[in-house]
Amino acid sequence: MQNNKGKIGLTAMAVFITMNFAMSMSGTLFNGILDKIAADLRISVAQTGYLTSLYAYGAIGTPVILIVLRKMSRSRLLKAMLFLNIVFGALSICTDHFTVLLFARFMLGLAGTTYGILTTTTIASLSEEKEVGKNLSLLIAGAAAALMAGVPLCRVLIRYFSW
Repeated sequence: MQNNKGKIGLTAMAVFITMNFAMSMSGTLFNGILDKIAADLRISVAQTGYLTSLYAYGAIGTPVILIVLRKMSRSRLLKAMLFLNIVFGALSICTDHFTVLLFARFMLGLAGTTYGILTTTTIASLSEEKEVGKNLSLLIAGAAAALMAGVPLCRVLIRYFSW
């Protein structure tokens, strides 16, 4: 088997960091607008907390997905998880039905967390030994930036757009 160490380029790192930022943002996005969602869907703010819970429950399913799909190539699985994030992200934007929104959040948690694990292992396996720590730190910085920016950005954008 060919050794791929040191084969990760700047463009690939930028894509991984950007996508990790986007995936992390989708995990925390609703936390800042639960009151707006509650008003629009005519449910209690407490019920909107299920959106965060279902995302976390989806994330718990990541080991199962990785075990079941272990024979699939990492590249194909990464692409599948990105596709699922797009589909369920769009569904969560377009639906006005709370049950559908809960399902979309569950699937976003599952696909997003699976993508994060695959990205981390991909970067670790493709980085030169002396670059692994730096590359993983950059990836994690994307997620941290999403946590810092997600809720405030969402509160600003909701003034101009519906959730």
